[in-house]
Amino acid sequence: MATVRRKIAVKDDFVRFGGRRKIPLRDFPSRFCQAVMEFNEGATDAKVRTFALEKEGARLARKGFADKKAASDFIHRVLTWGGAPGDFIRGRIEHFGTMPKIVASVAEALTLIKDDNFSGAMKVVVFPKPRGLDISFASKILRMLKPEIVGAFDGALLRHLPYTYSTAGWAQFCFDCKATADELEYRGIINPERKSGRWFAADVEAVLSQFMREEMLRKRKKGRE
Repeated sequence: MATVRRKIAVKDDFVRFGGRRKIPLRDFPSRFCQAVMEFNEGATDAKVRTFALEKEGARLARKGFADKKAASDFIHRVLTWGGAPGDFIRGRIEHFGTMPKIVASVAEALTLIKDDNFSGAMKVVVFPKPRGLDISFASKILRMLKPEIVGAFDGALLRHLPYTYSTAGWAQFCFDCKATADELEYRGIINPERKSGRWFAADVEAVLSQFMREEMLRKRKKGRE
């Protein structure tokens, strides 16, 4: 994985991605603050907010996802955070009785991620529709469990990035986000949303997503003028 050419790269004082798009490194702190605020908008349940889910995910990951009831509740909350409507959760998961399989597959995926086998981890979580999850929702679950090294593979973002919508594409995306996070730390840029000041792969993904949402809103506004 380390030999693959990065598709998100730091050059000069910018993070460059998606063709000619670039974000100044100095803008990452403010953009991440904005991203966190946008993620949590409308989350009346504190348990569905980003950092609360990360905290619970870390606790479950340390225990190997062994608490099935807590793991199931956690997955439901992550899917809600990720924008899954109630009928998606009820229809695709509950009706077909696949939640136990998802919990077991996520536990297996955590072991594979520890061995840097990201593609293999995604393969065991994703299984055929309509019974299971697609790569996007599966990545959001893994992102909440390991935000330090995992980013969510959001469809709206991917339309503007040169990654294939596949397990291998997601694996490279995570690698690129983590490498960018490392570069931000190397440059001495502090993350204001984390007490440690560190940058995670998920934080880089959040900034890229926030940037693209902003760009799409500008284009829509311009189209209405």
